Amino acid sequence: MSSGNRLRGVCEKEGKMRNLAVFLVVGAIFSGLLSGFIAVSNEKNPGDFNGDKSGKVYYMMPTHHVESLEEPNIALSIINAIRYLADNKIPIDALVYSNVYDRGIAIRNILETAADMTTTLTLDDSDLEILSDYDVVFIHSNSHNFPQTIEQSIQDYISNGGNLIGSHDVIWKQFGNPTLEEVFGATARGDGSRPGEGWFNGDFEALKIIKHPITAGLSDSWQLYNEQFFFDVEFKRNFTALIGTVWQGEVIPIAWTFSYEIEEPSEIEAEIDCDPDALNLLSKGDWITCYIGLSAGYDPKDIDADTVLLNGVLKPELDPKYGFVRSEESYIVDHDGDSVTERMVKFDRTEVEEILLVGENVELVLACCLEDGTRFEGAAQIRVFEPVHLEG
Repeated sequence: MSSGNRLRGVCEKEGKMRNLAVFLVVGAIFSGLLSGFIAVSNEKNPGDFNGDKSGKVYYMMPTHHVESLEEPNIALSIINAIRYLADNKIPIDALVYSNVYDRGIAIRNILETAADMTTTLTLDDSDLEILSDYDVVFIHSNSHNFPQTIEQSIQDYISNGGNLIGSHDVIWKQFGNPTLEEVFGATARGDGSRPGEGWFNGDFEALKIIKHPITAGLSDSWQLYNEQFFFDVEFKRNFTALIGTVWQGEVIPIAWTFSYEIEEPSEIEAEIDCDPDALNLLSKGDWITCYIGLSAGYDPKDIDADTVLLNGVLKPELDPKYGFVRSEESYIVDHDGDSVTERMVKFDRTEVEEILLVGENVELVLACCLEDGTRFEGAAQIRVFEPVHLEG
């Protein structure tokens, strides 16, 4: 294909792997500040792909103070995250652990505002030994070293399909929780003796990085006061960055999500191209069209259209009233004239516009499966803009 956008896939053969969505860390889309960094989601509900269900993770840093937890955007992101991780199950059974009483109470009070959730609060980490009864487990840690048995229990829970939220310094290397660092996908480094050595303390602005179920309803930006975040972080997994802040001229992630990957996947290579590659939000049109080309040995005819997701939330048009849905001659095409066929899918243009932010290098991420369970994902960059009309 002519676009040159790389598409990477993961294999799920004979049920031997629990492979989950792998996320691409890609280019900038937020106010020109995200140069070289943003992660775009290809999250998918567990069970939609072949293979065993596995859990999802959400981690957020700026929760050191009750006032930050109660900040409306942070509180809403917590509720959104629990619903997203639990696939909007009703009711959702959530366990909240905190080793600090007032913060645990604050988290519980936030969740009790949601009618679809039942919440159990504990201040005793021994209550984390048995977690299988809960849809989501929220772990808020402040300067706490967890026993290895508890760390292992948490890892077993997520490995077997549980869903986790972590906050504050549960990933800080100084407190010696290496298994939890792996579970939450990152290690915060630096010296804890004073701010500036790997972490910041003070007032700062939080930024919504992308549109996602967890960031739905959040402001584009909001202020946090006397709060902390880590800027010296080693990321161990590909992830979707959801909330960030500006540090030394760059946007860094302070909240992210990913699906928990049990085993490192094998990879196939393919390409994706999207049309239009410049999306004018004021122009009219019905569709965003994507072309998926697979590497040698894989046939685009074998793509299961029912598994296709765009940016983790949108399915393509599947109504057979459209010829491009029901006719193989219409959806198996040689889009770029290189004698190699691709699978064409179309997305409702209005729905796509609703999940994208304006930017020069906005990522469209596709994830799907072949009929035999082989999974892949890929990304194409497009420009999203809204023309400014100057008064004459």
